[in-house]
Amino acid sequence: MKHFISPAAIAATALICATSCSIKEDRTLCTSPVHVTVDNFSIVQEDFPATRTVQRAADYEGVETISLAFFDGDGTKVYESAQLRSDTSTYTTFGEFSLRLPYGNYTMVVLGSASTSAMVLTSPTSAAMGEDKVRETFACSRSVTVDGTTDLSATLSRIISRLVVQSSDGRPEDIVSFRVTLSKGGKTFNPSTGLALTDNGFTNLIEPSTAAGATVKLTTNLFLFTDEEGVDITVEGLDSDGNAITYRSATGVPLKRNRATTISGNIFLAGSSGGFSLESDWLEDQQTEF
Repeated sequence: MKHFISPAAIAATALICATSCSIKEDRTLCTSPVHVTVDNFSIVQEDFPATRTVQRAADYEGVETISLAFFDGDGTKVYESAQLRSDTSTYTTFGEFSLRLPYGNYTMVVLGSASTSAMVLTSPTSAAMGEDKVRETFACSRSVTVDGTTDLSATLSRIISRLVVQSSDGRPEDIVSFRVTLSKGGKTFNPSTGLALTDNGFTNLIEPSTAAGATVKLTTNLFLFTDEEGVDITVEGLDSDGNAITYRSATGVPLKRNRATTISGNIFLAGSSGGFSLESDWLEDQQTEF
């Protein structure tokens, strides 16, 4: 089945409210109230949570955490706040922020994630998930001016790539988990580009969600170092002691940012050649055998 996932976007509007600040005063001492509203999720997709309507942040269940930060011209973080959907003490309305900032120029970074813990945002160009696994992530970084009279808008785009490994055969009972290893990509990213900070790859440990004997679907999200990369994949079936019982591999699997690529084939059958078929929504009607 051919997957189609169009780019998802989140519009975030920041309203900079005018305040009383005399032009005779030093404007660097003036502060302005800032109201940031993250809403208008426009999602057209299949593999990712499907919706075809424009939504407010509070209505899109695919995002569990929203982080907002402002950095000054030296890259120093002057404001940061995170809202966790599950913790109502972190917000009044999920997706809306109210704050004050001194007049000046800033880099505004807004991140949305399916993670249940806040992002770790160290600079305008460096961020990481607040947990081990990479979750669905949206990001926007842009220069803004706070002067009491400016309306600001931004668009958050999905920046992850997704690999799905689908078995054609059923899982043996003695295989209790999987180790999926990728040769490229990373877990940290640059919010200004949406690309990975490293390209060394990583290993993802996955526990199956289906009973023994059923097929398995293993999903790994990652940040790519470039918009498109060919990635070598290995899939190992592990016993309860962490020993590899089965081993399958695929080389040069094409992954693309904001797209899902599915590879499928026999993973468990004894004597299997380890061949995978590939299905990628960004390669038009292409079927490849490994």
